[in-house]
Amino acid sequence: MPFEEVSAEDAAVELGLTAAVGGPLLLAGIADHLRQAAARWGPTARPTLAAHMKRTLAACGQWSPTASADVRAALTTLVELGELVDVGHLTVADDDEPEDEVQPEDDAAPAPRTVRRARYAAPLPRAVDFGQSTLVLGSADIASAQLVAFGAAGEHATIARWVCDPAAREALEAEAVPLTPSEWLGLPGAIDHVERRVVDHKHVDATGGLAELWASIERELSELGAPSAPTPLALLAGPPGGFFGTPDAEGGRWRPASRTPDGVWVAVKPSTRGPRPYVTRVAQGTVVAARELYDMDELHWAILARGLVEGEPERARLTVTPRGLEVALSCWMPAQARRLRAISSVDRWTWTLPPWVSADAATELIGAFGVRVGG
Repeated sequence: MPFEEVSAEDAAVELGLTAAVGGPLLLAGIADHLRQAAARWGPTARPTLAAHMKRTLAACGQWSPTASADVRAALTTLVELGELVDVGHLTVADDDEPEDEVQPEDDAAPAPRTVRRARYAAPLPRAVDFGQSTLVLGSADIASAQLVAFGAAGEHATIARWVCDPAAREALEAEAVPLTPSEWLGLPGAIDHVERRVVDHKHVDATGGLAELWASIERELSELGAPSAPTPLALLAGPPGGFFGTPDAEGGRWRPASRTPDGVWVAVKPSTRGPRPYVTRVAQGTVVAARELYDMDELHWAILARGLVEGEPERARLTVTPRGLEVALSCWMPAQARRLRAISSVDRWTWTLPPWVSADAATELIGAFGVRVGG
């Protein structure tokens, strides 16, 4: 039987990388190829997965700087969804040159330097129950005709795979590990910051570690805070729910110390090299103690923690729209929220979830961050 010649453009369509000859690349198609490679190869370095995708796209005549950005975006989104899991390991670092000098026998040899090598693997099939739909994770055996996508072309949300048909959901949940939305989200990210501060930390409190985090931040400020603060410094002193604004501009919830009530407040020092996070104590319009926080993610958790402890939690509003369930946020969110962003159509402060995600599931996810959800 003679071979049929297939053009590079036709091959891209056949492989699901484009919807039509000459059409734009599909993020969902790139993600499918990366899932398959990770499932076949086992733990694999991210650059290796990216190089495999580059060769595939180049063979189909689709490689370009834009395609390179799409591959990076697809890899990042798969990690955020939990479809690529870091199973990295410690290994001995390569030394540039061996030691020439002979060490005396009574001297202990230096311990080998170890480094962590990130390796990504596809997890076992998982099914996250979102009420009216199931989010498919991992190498689940399900026909593509039963999958539903959400989001406009080019949006990261198109990478997530959903099943809405009741019979297909039942079959999937019989084969996959069932998860609730909270289990999919994972342990509260605030715990990482608590464990760095609290010796022998052993449990997660009812607030997901937020109360413990704020208590440890206040304690460290009292014990180790400097008596003055760097300038300029913008303090987040406006009430939750209003226009958030930015630390380097007038307006919003950010205030100078002179217009901030007495108390403990999170703050940011704007800088050309990136914002620097602080916690401060203000008395009579003056910063009397300041302590730099670990990083911006800790600042984001500290904002949520302070609001919860002070009885003024940050807020989000849910609105049902024809496009989906709209979540209007009013504050910065920590890195863990990227998992929620990965299934949403994102427009800065408004994240739109698929219409088949129930309000109860959305409330559960947003509430895990200590945010009060209102209508």
